Amino acid sequence: MSRGFHAAAFAPALLAIAACAEGPSAAPPSTQPPAAAPPPTAAARAIGATQPQGAGVNGRIAPEVVQTIVRGGFGGMQRCYDEGLRRNAGLQGRVVTRFVIDRDGRVVAAVDGGSDIADPRVVECVVNAFAGLRFPPPEGGIVTVVYPIQFKPGD
Repeated sequence: MSRGFHAAAFAPALLAIAACAEGPSAAPPSTQPPAAAPPPTAAARAIGATQPQGAGVNGRIAPEVVQTIVRGGFGGMQRCYDEGLRRNAGLQGRVVTRFVIDRDGRVVAAVDGGSDIADPRVVECVVNAFAGLRFPPPEGGIVTVVYPIQFKPGD
């Protein structure tokens, strides 16, 4: 029986990409594209995928780019979960990471964004793994991303 992340976890995984402004006169935050964008998914609402207080939109990075880079770094995240499985063979749940990509593409902050997996060491380890990822410089400024990963043994 294989252990690992839920394969479908990456398809809808990128719940929100939002930008952070660097000044107090920033526009109100938005997690949706302008005009006739669909409302956020129930999953996004459930974990509170919103902008940080006082943030405005001034940067952008394609969700596909974020997803590709996170997938490329998933080996370290999988090791975090494998350690948790050694402590609890039935461990499963979601780790939600909120991270900030600076103008140079570096992750300058990564925090738990509302994880429900029952092992805080797994959460801490996965969040720390995001801190080591490197992205292309976002267009127009700093970007905040909320990224959930579902872990389940035996998938």
